[in-house]
Amino acid sequence: MNERTVPGILRVWLTVALLCCGVVANGGKGAKGEPEPLMSLDSELDLYGPVAVEEIQETLPVFEQVAKKDKIATMRRKAAEEFRVVFEKYPTGDMADDALSHAAILYYSKLNNTRQAMGIYEQLIERYPNSKIAEEAASRMGAFYMEQGQFEKAIKSYNDFIYNFPKNTNVEAAKFNIAECYEKLGKWENAIDAYQEYVNAYPEGQRAAEAKEQINWIRAYNL
Repeated sequence: MNERTVPGILRVWLTVALLCCGVVANGGKGAKGEPEPLMSLDSELDLYGPVAVEEIQETLPVFEQVAKKDKIATMRRKAAEEFRVVFEKYPTGDMADDALSHAAILYYSKLNNTRQAMGIYEQLIERYPNSKIAEEAASRMGAFYMEQGQFEKAIKSYNDFIYNFPKNTNVEAAKFNIAECYEKLGKWENAIDAYQEYVNAYPEGQRAAEAKEQINWIRAYNL
């Protein structure tokens, strides 16, 4: 079997799992680069290839009966596992990086398992460093580390992201977050330098005024 082709039943499972788990898109990234919800169902169908409407219609009622409130988490975990199966079976296929990304988003956004999501994103970045999805994953790692209170790792992650993807639209947020991380660590001089770097790079940026206020506050009360 061509490793770029996922068996039809697996395509149906992934599509229906997404439908039942309610993980279609309804928003975008947050100011600090939080993970986005999954793409629309139409995009999912395009991604996984043609799936017969009859197959979905026949399968969906079964999943609708199972996906009651007390079993939604189990369904989501199963969907995440299936995404990982796609990666493990077809690691060089067109869908491999997408599958890992969807698994990470499920763990983070729907299962509240940040640690698992971080591990998957690290795997994705290491395995597919030049893919667009790896770039998106890299943009999220700093936020994950910040959430876990691992500010030194967050700083390194943000700096790596800025260095590797300087034109990404999330670089602005990453620069500001680096300053916040230094502030959380009590490294006041580093925080001032980072806030000033943000202001110099984005004088009209969304958080330029806030950065200036933080510089003044640090100088007034912590130096």
